[in-house]
Amino acid sequence: MNTKILTAIAAASLALAGCSSSDSPATTADPTSSAGPTSSSAPTAIVASGDFCSAMVTATTAFDSAEMDTLQAELESALSTGLGTGDPAAVAAVNAWGDAFLSAANTSAAEFDAAAASVDDPEVAAALGTLADIYTEMMVPMAEAAANAGSVEDYLGAILLIAANPELQTLATDAGTAGVTLSNYARTECGIDWDPSTTTSGGVG
Repeated sequence: MNTKILTAIAAASLALAGCSSSDSPATTADPTSSAGPTSSSAPTAIVASGDFCSAMVTATTAFDSAEMDTLQAELESALSTGLGTGDPAAVAAVNAWGDAFLSAANTSAAEFDAAAASVDDPEVAAALGTLADIYTEMMVPMAEAAANAGSVEDYLGAILLIAANPELQTLATDAGTAGVTLSNYARTECGIDWDPSTTTSGGVG
């Protein structure tokens, strides 16, 4: 799983634990709920290259930018200070992170999916499909939960429900193995020295 998502889940867990004895515990949101503002970064048609090496470069760097780092720091601050306050600035930080992460996750998923058709090695093709799945089924819903959250509590409840899904936990384990397969193949075929252990445990970014 992308380390930025792992950080968000950890922060969410700590935030919920910290308010467990309060008079107003956080509510557990339905990740499919449409409550809250509508994301301005709804997925658009992404034209993926379909080339393995290009896909690896695009997908594994989609989350690496100064803007994403800033949004990540603002998200973590919002999760630690905005719970139970109704602070509009905290909600805006969560929404902004979700918009940016949603765009990056959709880009990565499209690249991996398209690249799967361009390789002859069935193991590599399967690994690409697995990573596309973890983005589509786990990372995108988490980003959407943030982008559309009407409160910090909405977001926290939604991502913890998603992370607790047993099927997604299994997929995340499979994606960790897929990351190693792709790392080895990328090094051989593209000269890309990508260490999945520093960026993934069930996905890339």
